[in-house]
Amino acid sequence: MTPKEGLEAIKKLLFNDAIPPAIPAPIAPVALATEYKLEDGTMVSIDKLEAGGIVTIAGAPAPDGQLKLEDGTALTIVSGMISIVTPVTPVEPPVDLSKQFAEDFAAFKVDFASHKEAFTKVQADFAAANETIGKQDLAIKGLLEVVTTLAKTDVANPVETPVDFEKMTPIQKFRATKV
Repeated sequence: MTPKEGLEAIKKLLFNDAIPPAIPAPIAPVALATEYKLEDGTMVSIDKLEAGGIVTIAGAPAPDGQLKLEDGTALTIVSGMISIVTPVTPVEPPVDLSKQFAEDFAAFKVDFASHKEAFTKVQADFAAANETIGKQDLAIKGLLEVVTTLAKTDVANPVETPVDFEKMTPIQKFRATKV
């Protein structure tokens, strides 16, 4: 039995005499190379700009090492294939913030002036409230003295100094007789 006949016999056993149709081998897609320019002006062909892409220079595989494209993208080449692609990082120009700073500072000065004015008003109100509280404190102390004196005074027998009738003025005598 030949190897081909043996293979057919195994297929019959496995698939119960139903031999599956042969599957054609997939056709590898043909990648078209794209031309790129290096920093030094040399033209290179790259089939895909990613790891695994094939790089050729004038039809020959590119040498191992680093290649830098015109746009700044760095390629690491091993055996004519790309192993690492390092894209260029864009450099943004510095932003002039002086105009924005001037506007923000002007707004800050306006806010500060309004807060300073409000603070001055609060200070004046606080001084007036402090003066009022001082007057109220004196009044409370005076009332406390009066209440203390009243608390010490005997309510049942008020203290009256006896007045000698002979030492009274004529008006006092007149009033004393009317009561």
